[in-house]
Amino acid sequence: MDTILQGFDYPTDTMLPGMKLGYCKRAGKTWSLVSWKSIEYPSPGVFSLEFDPKGTGQIFILQGSTMYWASGNWVGDGEVFSLIPEMRLNIMFNFSYSLTKDENYFNYSMYNSSIVGRLVLDVSGQIKQTRWLEDSHQWHSYWFQPRTQCEVYAYCGTFGICHGDACECLQGFEPGSPKNWNLKDTSGGCVRKTVLQCGDTTHTNGERDRFLLVSNLSDDSGNGQDFYLKLAASELNVKV
Repeated sequence: MDTILQGFDYPTDTMLPGMKLGYCKRAGKTWSLVSWKSIEYPSPGVFSLEFDPKGTGQIFILQGSTMYWASGNWVGDGEVFSLIPEMRLNIMFNFSYSLTKDENYFNYSMYNSSIVGRLVLDVSGQIKQTRWLEDSHQWHSYWFQPRTQCEVYAYCGTFGICHGDACECLQGFEPGSPKNWNLKDTSGGCVRKTVLQCGDTTHTNGERDRFLLVSNLSDDSGNGQDFYLKLAASELNVKV
């Protein structure tokens, strides 16, 4: 008998045990999740959960074609994504990552087969682990990502940094659109307060640009990174 339709190949917004999230290079097939348009309208929404086709073992949530959230790379020894270290504490979902000549995918099984669980990409763009509670006849959500606005990709825009759920600009920068920033739309990021001279000593103030060390900012790998930021000397109060 020929197979007409395999539901596991078209998971919509829900990933059940045994389903794959990734792609098959041989068949040109992709397995991904797509959120509902609303909680009552199951047509395709704006969010999708996809596997990185570059083979990093990383999962992305996209808002349309724009990056919204990233899991970080798959850490094989720890069997977790680098930005989701709490996966080590999971006692219900047994996650795994498979990389072969033909397929590259992420899936899971249940440690206890009597527990009914699922992963859902909801209308808000969060990926949630849920468990069915028979007593209350409800799905209970006990884990979700992103947990805070700071985990949303580029939430504060260029040259913006996030603390808790609040954005601020790096030293020497200011909001590109103060009006939007005050309305909590920080996606436009920050712009320089003072234009760089870039080595031009003919500037009237005679000051050269300087470098500021910015320490321990988290990147997509989950590690703290240091970098040097070039600023106008007036922003550092340094005379040369």
